[in-house]
Amino acid sequence: MLKKVKTSVLFFPSAGSSPSTYFNMIKKAPKHVSISVVNYPGREKFKSKPFSKSCLDLVNFIGLENIEHFLHENKNNKTIFMGHSLGTWVMFELINQLTLYPDKVIISTFPSPCISENKRPWQKNKHLDDKAFQDELSGWEIDSRVFKPFIWEKYKDLLRNDCTLFDEYVFNVNTKYLDIETTLIYACDDIKIKKEMMLGWKSFFKCTNFKILNGNHRFLENIDNFEFIY
Repeated sequence: MLKKVKTSVLFFPSAGSSPSTYFNMIKKAPKHVSISVVNYPGREKFKSKPFSKSCLDLVNFIGLENIEHFLHENKNNKTIFMGHSLGTWVMFELINQLTLYPDKVIISTFPSPCISENKRPWQKNKHLDDKAFQDELSGWEIDSRVFKPFIWEKYKDLLRNDCTLFDEYVFNVNTKYLDIETTLIYACDDIKIKKEMMLGWKSFFKCTNFKILNGNHRFLENIDNFEFIY
C-alpha cells in the first residue's frame, strides 16, 4: 500500500490554460494531496495583466518570493513542483533561480529544454495565419470548439502569446544539474511529443522514474490515477 504522506503540489500549466482548466484534477486528487495551480497573466484573476514576453518574464511575474513562501509554508509536507507542456519550461527556469527546492519534480509531456530548435515538434506561430495556427493547435489536442469565430476572437491572442513563449525560448547552456528526485511522464497517445524527446531532462535532474500513461496531450484534465505523484 502506498504511504499517504501529506503532499503539496505546485502545478505549472500548459499554454492556453488557467487554474480552472484543471478543476477536475484538483477535485479528484487524493485527500492527502493538495494541488495549487500557478495562474499566468492575461487570464482569470490576472486577466487585466499584460501577457509575458518570455518564460523568464513569466518567472518574474510569478515571483521567486511567492514560490519560496509556498515552500516555507509547506515545509512539514512533501512538496512537489509539477509542470505540464509549456509549464515544464517555465518551472525549469524558475527552479534554476531558487535557493530552496521542492522534494520532487514531475515533468509532463514536453521535450527537454535543450532540444535543438530544428527538432522541436511544432511550427512557430508567427509564420502562420489563423487557419494554419488552428491546425497547429489541433496537434496539441485543443478543444475544437475554441475555433468557433466568437470564441476564437476571445482567445486567439492568449494562445498566440503562450505559444510564442516556447517558440522563441532560448536555452541557457550554463544551466546547472539539480539533484532533485524527478519523474518523467509521457502520454502514449500524444500526437506531438514522443518519448525520446523527453530523455534530455536527465541532464538536469535526477530522473528516477519514467511513467507512460494513457491519454493524449491533455490527459491531466480528466485524470483518475494519481500514482505518478508517489
